[in-house]
Amino acid sequence: LKKATGSESGSVNFTTSSSGYMAARVHRFQAGTWKDTGTLTDSVEAASSYARGVSSSPTASSVTASWGSDDNFFVAMCSAASAGSQTYPSGWADTGTQISTDTMMMTATKSSTAAEEVPGAFGYSLAGAYVAYCIVVRGAETVAEVGGGGIFFGAGF
Repeated sequence: LKKATGSESGSVNFTTSSSGYMAARVHRFQAGTWKDTGTLTDSVEAASSYARGVSSSPTASSVTASWGSDDNFFVAMCSAASAGSQTYPSGWADTGTQISTDTMMMTATKSSTAAEEVPGAFGYSLAGAYVAYCIVVRGAETVAEVGGGGIFFGAGF
């Protein structure tokens, strides 16, 4: 997670420690579209752990907002060494898939006043190694692609 200053360029670079395949998605919550208290961790929280393994139907770890019930925006992510057709957790909006060779990054979102959400399973046609997790943003209602200002988060596998 990164709170942007607005002076960033329109591109994001990911560096890995070894050669291999990677897919990533970067999302932006524009300034003024979420409850910015001045301290990032008071308004954005990630699951305390992530799920990982080998499956064709992985489920991201749940996340609980320490601030409790509010206008919360949840984002579930799954990065997998797989490809093929995809399905998204039931009741969550499909916000897209980024595919790079045999690796993909899937994200799904849900607006809720609940303090906690447990995403259902993602799905893809070929079982592969995966990493999946969830974050919550306080007071956010929408997410945009890369741009200047706001909160950025990204994930890869």
